[in-house]
Amino acid sequence: MLVRMARQGKRVVRLKGGDPYIFGRGAEERQALLEAGCAVEVVPGISALTGATATAGLSLTRRGLSSTFAVMTGRPMTGGTLPKDQWRALAGLDTVVVFMGVGATLELQTELVAAGRAPDTPVLLINDGTLPTQSTHRTVLGQLDATVREQSIGYPTIIVIGEVAGAWKPGDEDLASPDASGFVRRDADLQLSSSEPSDEVPESRKPSGLYPMTLTNLAGRRALVAGGGRVGARKVRRLLDVGARVVVCSPTATSELQDWSRSGEVDWIRGQYRPDHLQGCCLVFAATNDHRINVKIAQDAAELGLFCNVATDTTSGDFRVPAVLETDGLLVSVSSVEGDPRRARRLRDRIRENLVAPGA
Repeated sequence: MLVRMARQGKRVVRLKGGDPYIFGRGAEERQALLEAGCAVEVVPGISALTGATATAGLSLTRRGLSSTFAVMTGRPMTGGTLPKDQWRALAGLDTVVVFMGVGATLELQTELVAAGRAPDTPVLLINDGTLPTQSTHRTVLGQLDATVREQSIGYPTIIVIGEVAGAWKPGDEDLASPDASGFVRRDADLQLSSSEPSDEVPESRKPSGLYPMTLTNLAGRRALVAGGGRVGARKVRRLLDVGARVVVCSPTATSELQDWSRSGEVDWIRGQYRPDHLQGCCLVFAATNDHRINVKIAQDAAELGLFCNVATDTTSGDFRVPAVLETDGLLVSVSSVEGDPRRARRLRDRIRENLVAPGA
């Protein structure tokens, strides 16, 4: 494709996540273009090897802990597994970094332990490195495969094995924080620097407690929907419309959600909600059929500074999601103050009928 489009006289930009020259095809693609007579310019960037670990606050060669490290792929290019002598060599190094390894975690832990690495060797998994959705997960080598499966850790993830991973602690990250998502922090998290006492807000101007939110662009940002029923599916549909990376946690799901999961549009975690599902998220929707669970989700989200919408009781969350109508350059949002959100949707539909009526 690169050669074909270049020969059409187009300027072609090949963007690659991770590192095109470490277990990527950067060299092969460059050679193919040159052999086809196409001019090529390589613009070097920061490798995921150092980018992801640096934003996690992790040094691969931390003084006193690691003077050697190796980088390997979880997908050996020759197929199969590595020779035993290579596993022994890797096990003897201070630090091992694995690209594309979440699909081979059982082999990694089995072979490294068999080659002499201790099962309690610290491991750090860095998902979505350098992105606002970056999240980190700690475990030990003997529990690596179980951790990946239980926490549904997917690609792209870099795995760091060694004592440097044990030196990492929560809070070391530069990017993996709620503020990095681009959302305004909750009022309770804001620190005012003024030494002047603020005037008390008149009772008539105090907020009613919740505020309707209209989502416009969540491109690449991670959002959690807890609940796989019709309400959850409706939340997911709107999140997909604005480009969010949606994670659904629920033991069951509607056929629509299952279709989205099969197509890769949605990451479906087949199980009950757990607090670690909130990691890396910028927005949360509690839409299970158990109000107590929804309230617990909202409380967990509040502790992380995340906005949460509670479907079963709007007063338990931070915001409402209004019924929205967008037509002819107008954006109309309708939200019910209390109770049945279907009233807001009916009013939205009546507004739509009047807007499209003759002479409107």
